[in-house]
Amino acid sequence: METVRLKTRLKAATQSLFTGGGIYDLISLADVKEELDLTDKRDDAWLRKQIRRKSKLISRACNDRVFVPELWQETIYPGHDAYVFQLPPRMGVIALAQRPLACAPPLSTVAPPLMPQLVAVSGGSLPTRRYHVRVSYVAPDGETALSLEATLPIAAGKLLSVSAPKSDSYGLATGWNVYAGATSYGETLQASLSLATGWTEPTTGLIAGGAMPNTITVVENAALAPVPLAEGIDFTVVDADRAEIVRLYGQSGEPKPWGLPFTIVYSAGFNPIPEDLVDAAIRLVKTAYMGRPRDPMVRRFSLPGVYEEERWLGTGPGGIGDLPVDIAETIGRYRDVTVA
Repeated sequence: METVRLKTRLKAATQSLFTGGGIYDLISLADVKEELDLTDKRDDAWLRKQIRRKSKLISRACNDRVFVPELWQETIYPGHDAYVFQLPPRMGVIALAQRPLACAPPLSTVAPPLMPQLVAVSGGSLPTRRYHVRVSYVAPDGETALSLEATLPIAAGKLLSVSAPKSDSYGLATGWNVYAGATSYGETLQASLSLATGWTEPTTGLIAGGAMPNTITVVENAALAPVPLAEGIDFTVVDADRAEIVRLYGQSGEPKPWGLPFTIVYSAGFNPIPEDLVDAAIRLVKTAYMGRPRDPMVRRFSLPGVYEEERWLGTGPGGIGDLPVDIAETIGRYRDVTVA
């Protein structure tokens, strides 16, 4: 039985890697102008359009791969024999759908909390709204990864209340952090509390607290009997560039089968953009800039019979889509291969 996965983009990129650039731009306007030796701003608007278009062109040539960091969730059902007690599940590495991983390991090796319990309580005069909440433990070695997200609509005249998470299985956590927000996976820190203390939204509403830590969250059997996993104890990243993770025996640290379905939340993408992708995008924009006065579909012209002209059909021989052969070869290693 093959591994089955359900993939969801939780949060698309919302901010460019470059000042004044588009969200999915692979290069900055400053880098292009340096390459073209331009110092005035006369062509800035045209160059920005070309940067956006050529970045999109490279993405499309790589099967619509997104290169900038985004937040993803996958629910993975590891492949195993139909008779699970007859043949064991596969032992091996699970490769996530998006790469490379753009997450940092959590400070603590304690597993994250379960999805938080949310209720609406009377109080305040805020209008109807919907809140999203994630929580984490605070242990002696630092903050853990975050829980999966819980969501609750709040009626007018009500406040959000979040129950304190139960103690972790080893009793190591000493406190917890609550992150809440009006947009999914856009939560910010609202409070740091002891494990005996719940949290209730202030009557003035949520505050603009600190950002959530950028870590991986893995929860096994999330739909039935969820078990959060600790990075470095229950699973580990074996290759961040390939987005490969492996399940571990907690006691020995040896690899073990991915037997149960699991849900994973992670960010993936490049920051900064790799130099070869930057070079490919700059060359595309430079070619467009140098070719502005002429028709790019004209292959050759002469005047022997008083003007003869040869034109390209499509994009010319050897190219992938609208890409020259040399650039197609440069970006080839980033192309996501689809196997039907």
